[in-house]
Amino acid sequence: MKLIESCIIICLFFSIALSVTTVEAQETVSTIYVDDDNTEGPWDGTTEHPFQYIQDGIDACIDGDIIFVNSGTYMENIEIVKKINLQGENNNNTIIEGAYQGIVVNILSDSVSIIGFTIKNAGFSPLHQYPGITLSQVKECTISDNIIFVNWFGLLIESSSDCIFSKNIVDNSYEKGGLIRNSNAIILEQNIFGNTSNGLKIQDSTNLEIINNSFLKKGITLRGTYLEQWNTHIIQNNVRDGKNICYFKDENDALIPSDPSQIILANCSNMIIQNINFQDEFTDFGYSDGCIQSGFSSHCTINDNMIITTTNDISIYQFLCTQSIILCNLGRYVTPFPKSLTCPLI
Repeated sequence: MKLIESCIIICLFFSIALSVTTVEAQETVSTIYVDDDNTEGPWDGTTEHPFQYIQDGIDACIDGDIIFVNSGTYMENIEIVKKINLQGENNNNTIIEGAYQGIVVNILSDSVSIIGFTIKNAGFSPLHQYPGITLSQVKECTISDNIIFVNWFGLLIESSSDCIFSKNIVDNSYEKGGLIRNSNAIILEQNIFGNTSNGLKIQDSTNLEIINNSFLKKGITLRGTYLEQWNTHIIQNNVRDGKNICYFKDENDALIPSDPSQIILANCSNMIIQNINFQDEFTDFGYSDGCIQSGFSSHCTINDNMIITTTNDISIYQFLCTQSIILCNLGRYVTPFPKSLTCPLI
């Protein structure tokens, strides 16, 4: 009996010790402050003595910490290798200025949150073009309520999963507003992609949710080598220049709306696209691949459409499509795997 009582006491002791340890671990999460006005120090990350630079705050923190950045202009390129929450005071006035040098914000850790910044002026040269913000080989990151402005790429997500990009404004990107490459389960919702050479390019990725986004001039480009890179996405309620971007997957004989800005077919058959007036507004550089994009589809008819694009644009893109008919459309098109019956454009 005494042995049983002793075992119970020991178990209770360890249970209480574990609970205390857990509470202590939770209480170690702290907030570190950054303010560019503190130019003379001291710098310890407190409200009285905030760090002058964001990277100093990142270097001083531990996983789970919050870094609060006061309004100001921070001339630096930051690299994040810890699980932190980076919070700007105001996304109009809390500016991370890359000064045309490399990636402005480079995320290399899981479970990072970035909210409330202007991220601008990434570097570029003939040999290297850099994004405003990069997520590389990470998961469970959130990028929200930021202005990503004047970069070669606004956003680059590569080899990552389970990340959220929401309520951001991406504007004045020289090349792409966003590029998602070799990634899975990425959510893009309620973003505005403004004046960019290309809107959003999705390449070799699966299970994306692209919902309630607005694009100016350039919309969505979808590319993939395998079927699941075309037909595992949710792409809905997106508009380009106020007109719907229509995505169909695994559909047969579905009704095509009369006035879309783009049509994307993924593993579809017997679809008819005709008598639609597509128009790409002129941009000074770059191109957008496809008012009509089709992958792994068959027996589709594309005829009598007016497709007005810039001189570099590809009007109709097909990948591994069979027995399709493309007739009498005004524009340019390309069929990388020419298994379609086509005729010259008028």
